[in-house]
Formats: sequence, structure tokens, C-alpha cells
Amino acid sequence: MPSAFLTSRPIRQVIYGLLLGKGTTLHVEERDREGLHLKYNSVQPTFKGLAKQLKLESLDKVDPSQRLQVLLESLRVTQASLSRLPTHLHLPVAATCYWFQRATPTPDMGLLKALVLNMGGALKQRTAVQNQHTDFELNVDVVHAFNQWQACLKDSIHLNQLLDLPLPEPCVAQLYEGTMVHQLVRTMSSRKKLRNFLKSDRDSVKLYQNILSVIHEINAQSMASATSQKAQSSPRQRQPLGNLPTNLHQLFIVCDDEQDECERFSADKAEEDLQFDDELSLRTRYKAKERNNRCNKPELSRKQELRGLNFL
Repeated sequence: MPSAFLTSRPIRQVIYGLLLGKGTTLHVEERDREGLHLKYNSVQPTFKGLAKQLKLESLDKVDPSQRLQVLLESLRVTQASLSRLPTHLHLPVAATCYWFQRATPTPDMGLLKALVLNMGGALKQRTAVQNQHTDFELNVDVVHAFNQWQACLKDSIHLNQLLDLPLPEPCVAQLYEGTMVHQLVRTMSSRKKLRNFLKSDRDSVKLYQNILSVIHEINAQSMASATSQKAQSSPRQRQPLGNLPTNLHQLFIVCDDEQDECERFSADKAEEDLQFDDELSLRTRYKAKERNNRCNKPELSRKQELRGLNFL
């Protein structure tokens, strides 16, 4: 397994750039591991986007919106997407989006759900989940994935602090409980009914759904942006300019369609990931109502049964 800190190195490179200043020739030496051996890595600071214009000595005087933009650019998220969530979750969700895009190997949905359930406060019986399996071996891949998430969160918090807290600083103790998330992953992998441990109130369900929707939306936007950049970098044949207005009009239509499709995909994906089965609940209520009608009106029920036999 490679070092988990490689995943969040680009965030640290932004931090080093802000600390050392634009134009520096200095590199930062990081101590890390390669396999089971200690290794020293020379890491180059980066200066991208708005961060190139900022200076450490006047960082506290920079407009908060600009400092926020540097943070969001570094984590590859948008303020519009995060605005649908409570402010205390903006930074941890942004760090989770970054982790979900860059972690190696790519995390599966079970790991993402476990983190979201834990940070969103959707669990009603934490002790019951923790006590389900008291003696089990940890999965190395799961441990490595969560280590990468912790590295992303740690470096995101450090960058946020350096920028004088453009986003509220989260309470880390309430965001992550190692025993809890590993138990959740194990529970989901064994196909046990996880919804028995979830809160059923609307606010908790909606928050869980919104967090997943935001993560899927940002991930879809990132994939679309990467595809667009790859297409622009590939060589193209020159097209005739004779029908330029028509081509531009078609381009705007395609862009609008792609954006609408991305939003629909994010909402649909979150709905699929939601553990609460509304359809099952609706069917249960319908069957209960049908049984009540049969008890209250036996003659009508008998007529309906006879009418149904005529169609057979």
C-alpha cells in the first residue's frame, strides 16, 4: 500500500506556496514512507489560480470571499453545491469530495455511506452498531481508504486555518469514530438491515440525502470538466466558420443539456443510495388499508373477489 498522505499532497503544496511566497526556489522536505521504509520527499510548492496573488504578510487583510475561493479551488468544489448544506458541514463535505475523487484505489459506495452516516448524525443507535461485532479483523483496504480520508480532512483544516477560517472549523470528534465507521462498513457488507439503526425523522433523512447528492454532483462535475479538458487538449481539425452563429447556438444547447443531466444524475444517485425504502412503506400502508376495508365491508370485499374471478 502506498502512503495515505500522497492523496492530500496537492493540498499541502498550496499551503507551502502560501507560506513561501510566489517566486521561491525552495522546496519542502517531507518525511513519509515507501513500503515499510522511511523516505524523504522533496515537494514543490504550487501557485495556481487566485492563490498566486496572495501574500502571507497581508493574508489577514484579503477579502474573505477571495480566501474562500482559494480554499474551494484547492479542494475542487463549488460554493453553489455546498450552499445546500449546513455551514458546519461545508469543510468536511468538501474534504470528502476531494478524497472521493483522488483516493487510490477509488473508494466504493459503502465507505462513502459510512462516512456520511457518521458525519451527518443519521444514526440513532451508535452503541448498538458498535457492539454488533466486537472481535473482527480490520480490512486493510478499508483502513487505507479511511486513512486517506483523514489525511485529506487534516490538510483541509490546516489550509482553512492558514486562510483565517473562511469556512467554519468542524468538530473533528463528531465527524469520525473509527470503530463506528468500520462497524458500518461491515454491517453493510453483510447485507444486514442498516435502516434499523437509522433515524426515521425527515430532517435526518433529508440531510443524509443532501450530503450524498452534493458529493455525487461535484464528482460528476469534476468528471465532466476532466473530459472537457482532455477533449480540448487533443488535436482537432479546423472547422469552417461559415455557419458560426448556428454552431454557437447548438453549443449552448448542449451545455445546458449536460448541466441539467448532471443535476438529475446527482439527485437520482442520492435517491438510490438512500437506505430508507419509501416504496416499501407505501406498499405496507396500502395493504393495511386494504385489510381494514375488508374487515369493515365484508360484502364489498366478497364482490371484488368474485369480480376478479371473472377475469381469470
